Amino acid sequence: KVKAAVKAVSFAVDEGQRVALLGPNGAGKTSLMSMVVGVVPAAAGHAFIAGYDVDRRRADAFRNLGFTAQHDQCMESLTMREHLELFATLAGASQHDAQRTATSAMHRLGIAEHADKQTKELSGGTKRKLSLAIGTIGSPRAQLLDEPSAGVDVFAQQQIWGVIREHGSHSSLIVSTHSMSEASSLCNVVVVMTSGRVQCIGTPQHLLDRFGTAFMLEVVSDAETARAVDRFVRLLFPDARLQDSFGGRSRYHVLSTVPHATDVDEIVETVLGWTGSQLTSDEPLVATDENEDNEE
Repeated sequence: KVKAAVKAVSFAVDEGQRVALLGPNGAGKTSLMSMVVGVVPAAAGHAFIAGYDVDRRRADAFRNLGFTAQHDQCMESLTMREHLELFATLAGASQHDAQRTATSAMHRLGIAEHADKQTKELSGGTKRKLSLAIGTIGSPRAQLLDEPSAGVDVFAQQQIWGVIREHGSHSSLIVSTHSMSEASSLCNVVVVMTSGRVQCIGTPQHLLDRFGTAFMLEVVSDAETARAVDRFVRLLFPDARLQDSFGGRSRYHVLSTVPHATDVDEIVETVLGWTGSQLTSDEPLVATDENEDNEE
């Protein structure tokens, strides 16, 4: 049976707008971007970049586009400097301007010390920064960034986010991610996708207000009574999902209202302690994903 990776997706990004394409793995985010940049042909429909039809006016469309792929597509034998100068030249820069653009990009991302290293010598995080730098060359009117901070440490993530925010003031951005935290930090509009379809569109705050009703429940008990505590939690919260459990400490994702501590103490004496906190990051993604499952 043939399965459509993307189904009836339709939305627009205004000039200067920053849009997050949010969804779990397999939602269709990368497939959608691959169709926009022409890597995968679309079975139906059209994509437009700066007003140009990608199928009919591809050269004009791509002249206005910067793209950072999910997996780094660097040439191992070229140095970082050579990569950036090459892409700057392809964007129409003179030799002098290409050199200046390359130097500026490396300093902006904190990777100038690796300028003359071949790509095969670079760490995964540094390669990720190089890919981002390539995508911003030429200050394109539109940029597609497929999970731009995947696989990097927190410090590198903040650097990457800073560069995206800086260029986001000059370009229209679509950033694919599975993290609501990244989406809300970088973008002013979120498009939630699951199973190849757009489930909802709104500002990050709108989605949190609409779907942010879940809790993370953490229960601490004796290791010997962990099974009894698990049965108790599932009895009290039929929709509870166990996230992790170790040494008598268990964390559950709960869509119900968390009760008062006195209610817990009265029901199960073996609970040594517990906390409940409202989710504020990826809950909208969880809620819409479950709605999709229920529809099927």
